[in-house]
Amino acid sequence: QDTLALCAGLQTQIGPGGNDPDAIYSWSPTTGLVSPNSATTTFNGDSSAVYTLAITQNGCINYWIQPIAVLDVTIEAPSDTTLCDNAGLILSATDFIPGTSIVWSLSPDGSDPLNANVNEASITVQPKIPTTYYLTGSIGDCSDRKSTRLNSSHLVISYAVFCLKKK
Repeated sequence: QDTLALCAGLQTQIGPGGNDPDAIYSWSPTTGLVSPNSATTTFNGDSSAVYTLAITQNGCINYWIQPIAVLDVTIEAPSDTTLCDNAGLILSATDFIPGTSIVWSLSPDGSDPLNANVNEASITVQPKIPTTYYLTGSIGDCSDRKSTRLNSSHLVISYAVFCLKKK
């Protein structure tokens, strides 16, 4: 079978189907499987593996193999931060697996990407007003979203000069 790519936290049915009462079914490994002794079972695991179903019938053993790749798309954005006027900051996505598409955006849906291409995990920003930046990491249909808010702090320095005259 082709490798089945599945987003972490989701479940799916695997197996050749059918359930002959004269056959004995045994999956290996059994981790993440709901019914390890049936022809079709539900996979709800959290790690990639190659699952093998041994089908014993009339003294013969046949094997059905299903590789599963669990795509755990996890990204991290920097913590909310306050910047001084006109200060720039590099925002970097971290903790993601190779092959993850990275999009920095000003909108939650990522419709206005700020990074030049999806292989760039960092952008340089210089917000003049409080701004929320949204980060989306995705592989296929699997994605993770985070945000970070940058506040702009205006530093005002006032001073006065007094001249005193003698009388």
